[in-house]
Amino acid sequence: MADAERPSRVVSLDHARRTGGEELTGASPEVLRRLSALEAQVEHALASARPRDDPADVVSGMLDDALGAYSDLRRWWSDRTGGARSSGGELARRILFRLWWRVEVEGLERVPSAGRVLVVVHRAAPLIPYATFMAAEAFVSPKRAAIPCVEPALLRAPLLGAMLAALGGRPATAREVEGILGRDALAVVAPESPRAIGKSWAARYRLGPLTRVALLRAAIATGAPIVPLAAIGSEETQPSLARLPALGRVLGLPAFPLALSPIPLPVKWVLHVGEPLEVAARWPPATARDPLALRTLRIEVRERLARLLREAQRRRHGGGSR
Repeated sequence: MADAERPSRVVSLDHARRTGGEELTGASPEVLRRLSALEAQVEHALASARPRDDPADVVSGMLDDALGAYSDLRRWWSDRTGGARSSGGELARRILFRLWWRVEVEGLERVPSAGRVLVVVHRAAPLIPYATFMAAEAFVSPKRAAIPCVEPALLRAPLLGAMLAALGGRPATAREVEGILGRDALAVVAPESPRAIGKSWAARYRLGPLTRVALLRAAIATGAPIVPLAAIGSEETQPSLARLPALGRVLGLPAFPLALSPIPLPVKWVLHVGEPLEVAARWPPATARDPLALRTLRIEVRERLARLLREAQRRRHGGGSR
């Protein structure tokens, strides 16, 4: 039979060894050595051809790395705070405050060290009112809680509301703020009109009308001083490209800003604390629902906050200090 007509046979070296070499009759030791070397090369090539990064292994590795990083962060913060335990939301706020935005506070001594205080900050363009959370982080102390109050519609939004609640956010309503102040705590509010959400880049640090007067009423009812706060850096955190009120209504929000960046940018922040407005000395609790008293308070708070914003901007650009 011609060589081309003979049936081909593939014989493994292991099989040849098991049969005592009968399948390789007449093969010399040199042939066996070369076949053994060839088989080793084939096995190595097949092993190299297998995918090294199995998707399940990759995901598992990423999860392990993420959990390890989170554990390292918690251990690092525990060392910084003498072992004090923190929830995930508190830890996230502190990381944003100290590491991401590297927040500095000027005029902290103007905030009363104890008792009820209402902090009033301007509203930046991002959907999330980062300034209220950073202010609460700046003023919290072992002696007094500091509560950031945000638009109730944001807390009702799916996912977003849960995240804001985890960060310590409470609804910015007159009843809630009055309750916080009644417990001798500090509340942070942004009483501007909801139109401040998604405002243009040209309108940054321009204070709009304070339409949420009910939040100021809580200060009169409880006799809490009002402290204005300018958060320089907050307007550059997530600049808005466009304001989409129709989409906001669909989502149950005051508006939906189309942000330049999907995540907040790591810009430097400086919080400027203004002189407290001593409410109790001028408006007794009985005037909490007096329209004239509320109008006068609203005008004065707006003037103080607008002036503080102008002064903080001047200082930022090298225009001297107060």
